[in-house]
Amino acid sequence: MNMGTPAGRSSGKGLFAHPEDLHCVLFQLFLVAGFALAFTMWNVWDSVPSLASYGHAGRNAFAVAAAMLLGWSSGINVGVNFHNHSHRKVFNAAWMNRWFGRFWTVSGGWPAYYWEHSHVTVHHAHLLESVDWTLPKRKANGEWESIYVYALAHWPFRYVAHLWDDAVSGRYGAKFGRKMAVEFAWFVAIWMIPPVVLGFDPLAVALLWLLPQWLANVAVMAPGMYAQHAGCSVKTADAPFGHSNTFVNRFFNLTMFNIGYHIEHHDHPSVHWSELPRFHETMKARYIDAGARVLPIGYYRGGQLLCRGEWVSSQRDLFFVQHADYVRPSNVVEAPAAPERSVVDVPVRAS
Repeated sequence: MNMGTPAGRSSGKGLFAHPEDLHCVLFQLFLVAGFALAFTMWNVWDSVPSLASYGHAGRNAFAVAAAMLLGWSSGINVGVNFHNHSHRKVFNAAWMNRWFGRFWTVSGGWPAYYWEHSHVTVHHAHLLESVDWTLPKRKANGEWESIYVYALAHWPFRYVAHLWDDAVSGRYGAKFGRKMAVEFAWFVAIWMIPPVVLGFDPLAVALLWLLPQWLANVAVMAPGMYAQHAGCSVKTADAPFGHSNTFVNRFFNLTMFNIGYHIEHHDHPSVHWSELPRFHETMKARYIDAGARVLPIGYYRGGQLLCRGEWVSSQRDLFFVQHADYVRPSNVVEAPAAPERSVVDVPVRAS
């Protein structure tokens, strides 16, 4: 897997390439533990009197509630946590990166290699270009499609179509298609473990395995992707930071691996996620001068505004609240208007 160019604190010794990546691994392990607990609760429900007293209606209600929490966590785990791993290796040993990665994205309904390809090779390399099929589509009038349409259509439908085309087209080399096939086989083998644990109970598999994956992509990753680039345009010399929105809400970034620092991430993807806030401060003056979009909110509030239609994504001045510390000051002082002069006041040069 392509881990990007190392930057910041890293070490060739020990388990982790960067000490802060322990948090990434713990997040994944806690998520696996959450799935294991939910599966166990389902399997033992009828044999535990205190649980059986609630009947199957209570069991199903528990499963739906668990699916919402597991889906939300899986969306963060793939779209944010594994996202960081796709740019910079977590472990110093290559085999650990490969195998931990294969297990990492399964609960989000993704083969790790596929997600990394769509994000790094397609999205980062062709940000907001016509070939960047990871982002919302543009209408004929230039507006972006509805956030609802994008959320419902992008996974698995559009992604499957585009990934298949990338695999068979040959544009990424002869080995790419074979690599896709191998990684898909590993994905299926790992993906089948939960249905086996659940005894192939159709309702259990639907509620505790399929529903979390759907929620992870439709309710978590899709709105986040939409908000990251809503109203943005391809990077130009006049608008060097207009390709992304940066969200600096402190609580949001503390709980989301600093994913809100998105201008910084796209321009400098090798900067470690733990160092983005400090890096952001070094860029602050440039962002103010260039009129970069820096919002005091997080993705959840941004997604809410988008769902309510309060962001007009086709316009440069879309509805959003620029952070007060990033409002560009007016450096232009208009000269006083010159007094009007009649034609008789205009000196005539002799010919």
